[in-house]
Amino acid sequence: MKQYNIIFFDFDGTIVNTINGTRESALYALKYFGIDESENNNLGKIFCGPPLRKTFSKYNLNDEQIEKAIQLYRKYQSENTIECNQIYDGITEMLSTLKANGKKMYIVTAKLEDTAKKILRYLKLDTYFDEIIGATSNGSRVTKKEIMKYAIDSIENFNVYNAIMIGDRVSDIKAGISNNMDTIGVLYGIDNKQKLEEAQATFLANTPYEILDVIGN
Repeated sequence: MKQYNIIFFDFDGTIVNTINGTRESALYALKYFGIDESENNNLGKIFCGPPLRKTFSKYNLNDEQIEKAIQLYRKYQSENTIECNQIYDGITEMLSTLKANGKKMYIVTAKLEDTAKKILRYLKLDTYFDEIIGATSNGSRVTKKEIMKYAIDSIENFNVYNAIMIGDRVSDIKAGISNNMDTIGVLYGIDNKQKLEEAQATFLANTPYEILDVIGN
């Protein structure tokens, strides 16, 4: 088995359950435009993962309105939902074990970078990661592909053979594959087993402890 020394983690649905905070932020932003999605029980899942611009565009908002919606969403999320986030069972133990084994770990998320850092500090998880890389407010990094490229370029002497991407969405698996990495699709997040298998995830993990089984020592 390969020795994976560089580990890229998605954030939402992989490290932290952010669905409740995501749902509240989306409701707040959409309400500004007179859109009531309070009966949509899947709203949190819909907004977890994809670039916000892509998701808000589904509500027939024009470009200017989308930019405003993103501003409202991000402001509300940063100021009002930090305490809504929960660590998945087994994550702290997994990260602690990997850190003790000398693994280099990176967060790569389509969430605004400052917000991801704020949540991880609140949950006392930030010290496990060598770097936390997310979307930028100026639009220079938006898609998971762009974020992954930035992360890879920042690592000195990067060797793809020793790297792996871990996430709960098809977009995470595609981001890893597009960079010639092995991948782990986690089954406790949003996308189901069928979707992750169809995306050709190298491995699947039902729990964070199964991630350890794949990565090894």
